[in-house]
Amino acid sequence: MKRAFTLIELLVVIAIIAILAAILFPVFAQAKKAAKSVASLSNAKQIGLAEKIYINDFDDCYPTLYTTNPLAAGYPGGTTDPGSQDGGCAPNLGWFTANGGWAFTTGPYTKNGDIYRSIGAESPFWLATDSNNVGQPQGWCGTPIQSFVDALKTAAPKGVSFMYRKAFGGAGWFNGGPINDSMASRPAANIVHYEYAAWSTDPNYHIWGSYPVGQLNNLALNVIFMDGHAKKLRGTQFRALRYDLNGGYTGGSGNGARNSNPKNGMDLDWFLRQEDSSGKASNSSTPGDDTSDVD
Repeated sequence: MKRAFTLIELLVVIAIIAILAAILFPVFAQAKKAAKSVASLSNAKQIGLAEKIYINDFDDCYPTLYTTNPLAAGYPGGTTDPGSQDGGCAPNLGWFTANGGWAFTTGPYTKNGDIYRSIGAESPFWLATDSNNVGQPQGWCGTPIQSFVDALKTAAPKGVSFMYRKAFGGAGWFNGGPINDSMASRPAANIVHYEYAAWSTDPNYHIWGSYPVGQLNNLALNVIFMDGHAKKLRGTQFRALRYDLNGGYTGGSGNGARNSNPKNGMDLDWFLRQEDSSGKASNSSTPGDDTSDVD
């Protein structure tokens, strides 16, 4: 007598496999996201260490740009003359801070240029195109110097997924000179770099977005602090994202209140002072005055 599966047995086996797949596939997806998140956080930690080595070599000063000769502070040919902003234009500053140009300053201190790109990032966001659709990093107010572009591509061949705080990159204009560690009252609470987007959780959430408070936790970014440590923060943990346009919390009182219409994420460009007696806070170009990015 020939032995074979009956149709009922075959259907039962298929149903069991389908049920197991439905249970396990979401688990595998979450595990993959978690692995990407850990790898990105590890990259952020390495960037923080490289930057600490850099500033130790340059009198504890963080990289900054200047109008008259926009080279990173301490580099050959650099200038200590902050010059003028030319009517609010700070040449190359956007390219240096938001478009990843800062990475060439710490590049010599790393052995792996891939660390500048977050695991899971769809593309290196600094490779923007100009009005003529030419693939070249763009800067705010002017095209970056070609030698900068070449140095960046050498330091970070796969691109940069982290932004550099504008208060640091533009300190020559806004602070009269580079920011150094001694200026910070809370270095473990002030951010130097932050991811452009929540690549490992949901790439649709990026730092230029403005989200209802109920969605802010989807903005989960790896950040690097002044003391060199790295950490993943949720959107609701960034103080700057919870302030209204007048500088105060809305929807309640005290530090626990949440803003129903948080400001644009680019407010992370500036340091946020602590609230005054009326509950208002104000921006600062330096990390002093007991500023803090996180509660």
